[in-house]
This record gives sequence, structure tokens and C-alpha cells, in this order.
Amino acid sequence: MIFGLDYDDTFSADQDLWHRWAIEAIGRGHRVIGVTARNRDQIIEDEMFSDSCETILYCAGHAKYDMVLDLLGLAIDVWIDDKPQYILQSWPAVHGGKYPLDNVGPMTYVPLVVQT
Repeated sequence: MIFGLDYDDTFSADQDLWHRWAIEAIGRGHRVIGVTARNRDQIIEDEMFSDSCETILYCAGHAKYDMVLDLLGLAIDVWIDDKPQYILQSWPAVHGGKYPLDNVGPMTYVPLVVQT
């Protein structure tokens, strides 16, 4: 199976639990892909997360399902995410047409793939 594992408030809520789970899943032949709504300007600097995922996809507010399919050519079998609405919908679709940092300053909402 291919698992899509979110970072903020999912992996980060109990890093040791999710790290152990990911290592066990990988050891059993499964794949773990890190999938976050974060932007390329918000890189996750967490070695446990990097060690837990073969790839980390920064979706930049775009729908996670679409980004995994378009950029990695994968279909996730099981999603692990505290905010499942972002799997099928973009941040603007959920929040009335705006990205979270639109009022802060210029951002580049372009996805990024990081191989770990």
C-alpha cells in the first residue's frame, strides 16, 4: 500500500508514534509519502519526518490528491491527515478563495517535491 502522511498536527502531534509506524510500514514493504499543504517557502526541518517518508510533497495549498497524482504519478491508498478536506480541495476552495498568507506578502504557490 501507499500511505500519504501529513506533517502539521498529524506527524508533528506525536512524532515518535508516527516515526515508529512509518518504519514498521516500510519494513513490511509499504510506501510512505509525506504530503503537506505547506509552500516551498515553508520547508519542514524535522529529521524524523524525513526519515519516515521516501518523498515529501509540498502541495502549496493545492489539493493533495491532485498534486500526488500529477507530480508523482501515484494514487495514495490510505491518507493520514488531521484535515482531510485538503486532500480533495485546495486551500482557497476551503477558505473562500484566498491562500493563508495572501495578506502577509508575496508568496510562490508552486508545489515542490523533495526526495529523502
